[in-house]
Amino acid sequence: MKIAVGTDDKKTIRKGYFGESRHYQIIELLNGEIVSREYRLNPYNEETADRHGHGQSEKVLQLLGDCSLFMAGSMGKKSMVKLVERHIDCIITEIEDIDEAVSEYLYGRESAFKYYDAKKGALIPCAQRMASRISPSE
Repeated sequence: MKIAVGTDDKKTIRKGYFGESRHYQIIELLNGEIVSREYRLNPYNEETADRHGHGQSEKVLQLLGDCSLFMAGSMGKKSMVKLVERHIDCIITEIEDIDEAVSEYLYGRESAFKYYDAKKGALIPCAQRMASRISPSE
């Protein structure tokens, strides 16, 4: 599994448009352990592209195509929808430090994250997502 995190300083999660991040830290997990980290330069960010980096979301999505989860500090609904269409789950957290956020995610601290539920078209608490996975479908 690979988690993508938008960052400008390679330490904290970016709060603004995900398509304008300077870098994406790609964290590869195997059996619940981090096995590698990679930084991908965003060639479409606001400093290197035209001043409308958020309009480059399709190109950014291609850059992150091998990831299965995107972790963000905030994100617009259109971006979340585009991620989900590419089978990339989207979670939002208030935790700013990337290492801390990934650690909390791995340890199952559901209260620190909200998940974008495409069926509801809204962010829901991760605990609610887990409960819906366990309960029988209607």
